[in-house]
Amino acid sequence: MVAERVIEECHVSPERVNATVIVFDVEGLWFHLAAPGTLLCSEEFFFDDARFAQELKTTFESGLADESN
Repeated sequence: MVAERVIEECHVSPERVNATVIVFDVEGLWFHLAAPGTLLCSEEFFFDDARFAQELKTTFESGLADESN
């Protein structure tokens, strides 16, 4: 799964890999990285497995980058 892939690729402990996803019941396919580790998206985007998985990976990684500062 996505978190496991991030753990393996980034060589970090599981405790460091966190994300918040807020899904809105709105029309259309959209997403926005609101802050490091926080993804906002539409239901349509959430249920698009390939697109959502890629953006979730980016969201996890953004949270890791934020911790290093």
